[in-house]
Amino acid sequence: MENFIANVPAETYQETSIAGKVTWTSRYNLALWLGIPETQKIRLRLVLKFEDAKGMHSVLVDEASATRNNVLLSNLVQVTASGVINHMSIFLYSDSINFVYEVDELFAQRKKSVKRSPIRSAA
Repeated sequence: MENFIANVPAETYQETSIAGKVTWTSRYNLALWLGIPETQKIRLRLVLKFEDAKGMHSVLVDEASATRNNVLLSNLVQVTASGVINHMSIFLYSDSINFVYEVDELFAQRKKSVKRSPIRSAA
């Protein structure tokens, strides 16, 4: 089951030095603390989704089993984008449609970005 958690603020992922269809990478430190009112044995996945010049992309951040009242999903992930990133969001996936949770804390921070080469079209 897909659960929308939040949109990442634009200032976190916007790169003002990117022009045209340049392929570039950036790294993001992401963390989601969940409070689970009742003990449930459920598999969880935290996913970062973003849209660039080539469309929508998904990056797996972390996976865990919800076996206690609190769960932390976190990781440092690398994103490779084509041109500017137009939108970025965080989603939680579970294997149950009845999964009950509370978001205790959400953290998203960009660590570094690196320019790469321009995208060349096949002629």
